[in-house]
Amino acid sequence: CEIVAVIDRLKVVNIGYGWGGAISLVSIFDPNEWRSASRSRATGLCARFYIGLENENDIAEDILRALY
Repeated sequence: CEIVAVIDRLKVVNIGYGWGGAISLVSIFDPNEWRSASRSRATGLCARFYIGLENENDIAEDILRALY
């Protein structure tokens, strides 16, 4: 899956769920997994980023490097 490959290339942002901590994290989710009243038009997997307190340039460079 392409989104998994992108996340695997991240070095500054770690895989995990954000609970208000100070480190940047990313998690993969299905946009329709928990919806009960209606369905999203989104299909496939999505990534949710939790941005922490690392240097903003390091985070941006990490995400851009992983995408390209």
